[in-house]
Parts: sequence; C-alpha cells; structure tokens
Amino acid sequence: MSLLDQLTINNLSSLDGGALMAISATQSEASDALLDGISVMGNLAYWAANNPEYSEAKNDLQKLGYSLMVTAEILKALNLNSTCADNALMLRANHEK
Repeated sequence: MSLLDQLTINNLSSLDGGALMAISATQSEASDALLDGISVMGNLAYWAANNPEYSEAKNDLQKLGYSLMVTAEILKALNLNSTCADNALMLRANHEK
C-alpha cells in the first residue's frame, strides 16, 4: 500500500457536512502551505548548489529531493481528500433538492 493510499480518506460518504467542510478547508490549506514551502526550498536549493563554499550541497540536495518526493505524495492525498469532500457535499446538496 502506497503512502497516497494510506493518507487518502475513503469513508467520506459516512461523514456529516461539517466534517466534510472541515476536511475540504484544512486539507486544501495544508496543500497550499506545502506548495509554498516546496517553492522556497527550490529557491534555496538552487542558490545553495551554486555556492562553491557549500561543501555539503550534494548530500543536502539528495535529502531535499527525497523529502520533496514524499511531500508530493502527501500533497496528492490532501488534494484528493479536499476534492472528494467537495464532491460529497455537492452530491448531498443535489439529493436534498
């Protein structure tokens, strides 16, 4: 089972509207915050790699790269959870009409 599978919420239909709205909002906000952080890490990594006095640049960039690969899976799960929560709310609203 992948990290994405483990982080994805599968029982959205059993949650109430308040819980779905909270999932949608908090996971979307977390996704945005992580994306901003990744952008900053990219800038820092670029400039660090071009500094000849930074002897640990290659090792640090490898660690950063691995961290970003894992972070991408987390972002996918957060975005999926947020989208699925929004869809579940829309389905409920359509069924209540």
